[in-house]
Amino acid sequence: MSKIQKKNVAYAQVLEILNYMKIEDYFRIPRELICALEANKDETSTFKYNRERDFLEQNVIPEAKLILAIFFKRYWASDDQKSKIRVYEINKITAIEEEKKKIYPQNVISNKIVEEKLEEKRQNQLALIDEENWFKKFLSRIRRRIFASKK
Repeated sequence: MSKIQKKNVAYAQVLEILNYMKIEDYFRIPRELICALEANKDETSTFKYNRERDFLEQNVIPEAKLILAIFFKRYWASDDQKSKIRVYEINKITAIEEEKKKIYPQNVISNKIVEEKLEEKRQNQLALIDEENWFKKFLSRIRRRIFASKK
């Protein structure tokens, strides 16, 4: 399956999942974005969301999960959650850069510049990271929103 086909299938899956979200969460997403998903979705997609099964048990492709994670970060997360996500992302970038330093020690100068920029970003962050992974929290919130709209 090509990248474009995967994206189109992901759009169809995201739209199917959004049908089970609370209406107020659905309307937080800009209408233009929903229209773009509708225009580019794979019409032959056979994905059907099953409310009776857990979100993680569904056959949601990684691209669709990523889109939902972006929606969560941009439209559904509270300010506290957004700050925790930013801290997580900075720490992830830091870990990747440290791994690069181990693999490519000849790039000491460029690594030092990156390290300084990351340190500046870290100092600007006020929130602390919870022990639980933010993505797991995201998935549990989606489950709650879907099951809350079910009632």
